[in-house]
Amino acid sequence: MPRNQKVLAGEPGRPGAAEGEEQAGTGQHAELPNRGNGRAPMAETAPRYFHSPIRILCILGIAVFVLHYATMRVLRRFSFDGNTAALIDSAVLVLVLMPVFHWFMFRPLLHHIHAVRKTNIDLHASMTRSEKIVATAFDAIIVIDERGMIQDFNPAAERIFGVTAPEIIGQSVNRLMTEPIRSVHDGYIAAYLDRGTPRIIGKGREVEGLRSNGETFPMELAVTEMRVHGGRIFVGTIRDITRRKRDEAALRRANEELERQVLARTEELAKANDELQKLATTDALTRIMNRRQFDAELQRELERARRYGVPFALILFDVDHFKRVNDRFGHLSGDRVLADMAQLICAETRVNDIFARWGGEEFVLLVQDVDAGGALQIAEKLRALVAAHAFPHGHSVTSSFGVTAYAEGDDSVSIMQRVDQALYRAKEQGRNRTELA
Repeated sequence: MPRNQKVLAGEPGRPGAAEGEEQAGTGQHAELPNRGNGRAPMAETAPRYFHSPIRILCILGIAVFVLHYATMRVLRRFSFDGNTAALIDSAVLVLVLMPVFHWFMFRPLLHHIHAVRKTNIDLHASMTRSEKIVATAFDAIIVIDERGMIQDFNPAAERIFGVTAPEIIGQSVNRLMTEPIRSVHDGYIAAYLDRGTPRIIGKGREVEGLRSNGETFPMELAVTEMRVHGGRIFVGTIRDITRRKRDEAALRRANEELERQVLARTEELAKANDELQKLATTDALTRIMNRRQFDAELQRELERARRYGVPFALILFDVDHFKRVNDRFGHLSGDRVLADMAQLICAETRVNDIFARWGGEEFVLLVQDVDAGGALQIAEKLRALVAAHAFPHGHSVTSSFGVTAYAEGDDSVSIMQRVDQALYRAKEQGRNRTELA
């Protein structure tokens, strides 16, 4: 008999061999499906009085007795001798009882033989179908007994593990496992049979398998339990997931690389945005804040002063006779003068002060937390520093300064007009001086 038929359909020649078998998928047992209602076809079509052999024998016995008694009474009336009477009695019994025996004995017997034959044919077809399903299954199917010995090993299992069924059947399933599961697997089976505590029965899990050449591979394993002829077998369904794991690893690496590229690109974009922000807020020549950004900073400082009463002052200054520098030394030298002046003033300002190029040769400085007197001292210090500094080509330049402090009710227009007027007065009064408005 094929090995798959033995496991899935019972033994041949036994009608209804699958009856009484139970199956477990989640640790609970269930009866395997039977064909029809489990009775022979004779039981479905034969009359009810065929069901009891004792009743049949009683009827036949009574019929024989009554027929024999009636025949003998008739023969005695006609005064037949003993041998002739016995011969006639036997002939009558045979002729009369043949239909009775046919109806009550031979006909049920033939019916039963036909039913048994049909049941065997159906059973054989079911076993063949089950065997083909197991043999052509894509997943490996391995059946083990209560001792962990392999009882069945389908072609998919042969392909996955690299060993043939005749070589592996009858050996321990531990041969297909890696450590540490191999060492404890028998204990798992014993604990389950003893206490009924399942570890993987009815559950799917990912484990490592071992091929015949010693190669390990990832696989999905699902185990179910079946009861057959009073014993237990365990059916393991196995799928080789090597390709899936390889694809998952490749996808994971691709995602990591993509994340790395996105992160690098994000950093590049952040740097580009910072550079754009810097270009948008910085004067290209002097590398200090431009007028546009200064206007925004001035507006914030005005709001802070209105809300909290924090004083601040503005210092507006420019280079005296800057046109002469451009005409005498050229515009490149004039640009050098402006850049050097910006760096010179930056070195003398505080961290929280706001210094910007206002336009042309004009610069503006917002000094926080000072009043008009303090701002005037700062401006005078810066004027002297510019006058003493040696600019390109060894020539010196001077600057005129206008100073004003924030007053209640000021806005950006009023305070800038006031400091501009102070600078204009410094120009009118001879340049290289500081005026307070």
